Amino acid sequence: ASFEFRRGTRKILFVAGHATAQKREGKTKPADGGTGSLAIELNKLLNVPVLYSVFLSESDPNFEDNNAFKDTLPKIISKLKPIIVLDLHASNTSRPYDIDFGTMKGTSFLKRKDLLVKLKTVLEDEGLINQSQDFFSASKNQTITKFVHARNIPCIQLEINGNWLQPEKGNLNAQKTAQLLQALYRFVNATTK
Repeated sequence: ASFEFRRGTRKILFVAGHATAQKREGKTKPADGGTGSLAIELNKLLNVPVLYSVFLSESDPNFEDNNAFKDTLPKIISKLKPIIVLDLHASNTSRPYDIDFGTMKGTSFLKRKDLLVKLKTVLEDEGLINQSQDFFSASKNQTITKFVHARNIPCIQLEINGNWLQPEKGNLNAQKTAQLLQALYRFVNATTK
């Protein structure tokens, strides 16, 4: 399979469907660098379940529904019954934000706005202060967020500025990656037991 699922005991599911390159409308779209590594590290540190791509995907799971990735996702959700699903993406480093929350214009988290508020606060406390909401709303195309929301599970698409996902670029970027990881670590610990 072009993707892998790592089990976990926590009730937050992290998804990184763009961790590797994927085909979209016949063209190869590059990976969202660092998202797969972030998901794997969260799994190792916190025992959270993660679903992520590992090879070139023949179909973009964040653009269309008819693929093996999306066939597997409902099975995981049904068994896990997560409090929330966080869909990890990397944005171009020139974007004006540190992180953008794709919420389908405030609907994807269902009645759990408290989770969005907590996530924003924890990320801001760790230095991701330039935050936006719905720059990428996750409501266009057949996104993971839209797919999960339709199954009555809260979901937020996290568009992380690439500067926070490139530790190999030097000390400042490595520090940013550590801050991002620490923020998500604290969010999971504050949200699940």
